Amino acid sequence: MGRRRSEIYEAVRRILNYPLEDRGDYSIVYRHRVEGVGEVLREARLESVARVDKWAVHLVNGDSIPLHRIVEIRGPRGETVWRRGLGWLEDLSSRRRTAD
Repeated sequence: MGRRRSEIYEAVRRILNYPLEDRGDYSIVYRHRVEGVGEVLREARLESVARVDKWAVHLVNGDSIPLHRIVEIRGPRGETVWRRGLGWLEDLSSRRRTAD
C-alpha cells in the first residue's frame, strides 16, 4: 500500500473505531467525478460507512469511495481535523465521549 493511501486508511479507521454516536458527527470529503462537469467535492457522513479496506471506503448504500479521492475529514462543527498532505490538524483524543 502506498504511503498516502496508508495515511488515509489509518485516518478513516481511527474515527471508525470511535463509538457509533461519536463517529456519526464526522464526515469525509472526497473528489467525485461528474460526467460533463469534471470533479466536484462531495461529503459523506462516517455513520454511513459500512467498512474500509486498503483501497476504498464502502458505504452502506453500496457505493465505494477510492481512498485516493479522499481530501479531508471534518469534525462535528464542520472543521477540518485531517487533510491530505497535512495529516491530523487537531488532537481528537479530548473529543471522544467516554462510557460512564
